Amino acid sequence: MCMHDVSSWKLSLQAALPPALVLCTRQETHLDGLAALYADTRAEELATTSWPAAQIATFLHSQFSAQHQHYLQHYPNAQWWVIEDELGVAGLIYVSHGVDEVRLMEIALARRWRGQGLGRRLVDAILQHADETACAATLHVEANNFALGMYERSGFSKVEQRGPYWFMRRPAQTASPLAEPAADAVQKPSVS
Repeated sequence: MCMHDVSSWKLSLQAALPPALVLCTRQETHLDGLAALYADTRAEELATTSWPAAQIATFLHSQFSAQHQHYLQHYPNAQWWVIEDELGVAGLIYVSHGVDEVRLMEIALARRWRGQGLGRRLVDAILQHADETACAATLHVEANNFALGMYERSGFSKVEQRGPYWFMRRPAQTASPLAEPAADAVQKPSVS
């Protein structure tokens, strides 16, 4: 069973962020900023449609609302963290703690913070927490999401396709107490 110390985990995630970013618990006052982040992360995808801007905005708002309600219904005990900078909402991390898993529900960054390795550092912090608590890490990712490769490099394996998503799992990485030390770590007696 996974044991979770949310306060120490939050500190680990904050440590993965640059000083200009602050991690805080999601509040109702964040919802407009989160809706804008949702739209920002889907802008390229919807730019290929011939929809007028008003239709895209309405669609994105309804999709954000549906996703928000889904998360609240299916993950009532999740940790809902918002990343803020001087401009407002800069990202989010939603994580659910199960009996034997840590589920990365969603991680998203505003365009101004993408491409700087920040997502990778946050995923690494989540995986470190999962390992420390002897939990597997799981997630769903769209099959065409550029982050899929990062997840695979982080040790996630595709388990099954669920609609447009891959369900992925990474077993807890625990060191075996019987493991041999690395060859270069073995102290050799000095010869005089």
